[in-house]
Amino acid sequence: MSWTIRVAETEDAEHLPAVERSAGLRYREIPELAFLADGDDMPVDSHRRYISQGTEWVAVGETREIVGFLAAEIVGRDLHIWEIAVRGDSQNRGIGRKLIESAAAFSRRRGLASLTLTTFANVAWNAPWYERLGFVTATDDERLDALVRNETERGLPGRCAMRKTLDSIHMDSHESAEIEAFLAERVYEYNARATGYFDGKSFSAVQRNRLGEIKAGISGYTWGGCCFISYLWVDELERGRGLGTRLVEATEEYALSAGCRRMLLATHSFQAPAFYERLGYHKEAVIQEHPSGYTSIFFGKNLRLAQVK
Repeated sequence: MSWTIRVAETEDAEHLPAVERSAGLRYREIPELAFLADGDDMPVDSHRRYISQGTEWVAVGETREIVGFLAAEIVGRDLHIWEIAVRGDSQNRGIGRKLIESAAAFSRRRGLASLTLTTFANVAWNAPWYERLGFVTATDDERLDALVRNETERGLPGRCAMRKTLDSIHMDSHESAEIEAFLAERVYEYNARATGYFDGKSFSAVQRNRLGEIKAGISGYTWGGCCFISYLWVDELERGRGLGTRLVEATEEYALSAGCRRMLLATHSFQAPAFYERLGYHKEAVIQEHPSGYTSIFFGKNLRLAQVK
């Protein structure tokens, strides 16, 4: 029998208690837990709540019947699994594993840190099975400890809490400046060790008006005998007066004083390639369709003391 995993829909809710009852019959194999086979199932209203949150998944067979489900809820940065069940006639076919994988994929997309759950520590298809999926026993977690205490008080013996830490990759623009600065430092540290050049320094220069407003500026870095111009900007009202040229020439003088003999920069076809060519820069690479419909152009220039005015 083949099956697929999908996000649960509202109309699925009424069919899920039967799946849980079928899965629970297996506890009759364990005398001290046999009472669970006739215990209460998760209420339909609880299923509807998790479905409305988009945190419940079902496994559907070839004839569209539901053979398994996973019901969960976001708690802080965790996705807590409240129940996972696979119908008795569909067990040992990898359905539970795929339900866990679907929950993990959802959690990564949402930037969550972990999957958590409580289970029986000494039941073969409980904690030992979760361990094979990357879960570990959770300790020193106040929320999970409280759940285990509550379940123990309800007469469930040998319960434990487990956590699966996710290798989540979450794209976020809120901290991009800080993260970019952090990454730049780490990459520089590696590059310096690899090349033996530990002389990297950032620089900037600006032109202000009488009110202190920046009307033009240039920035970049020197490293390993090279000077890279990252940004050059001149206010539109100040253009055509030679200010950009003076900023580049000042940077070349600074580069020479720092022991650099190579100038490098990148510009776009819609920016100022002709400006740099007039200053003696030569095209060294052209990247097509960056951005779409335009090109990126990398320029280089070899410095000699006599060239600098």
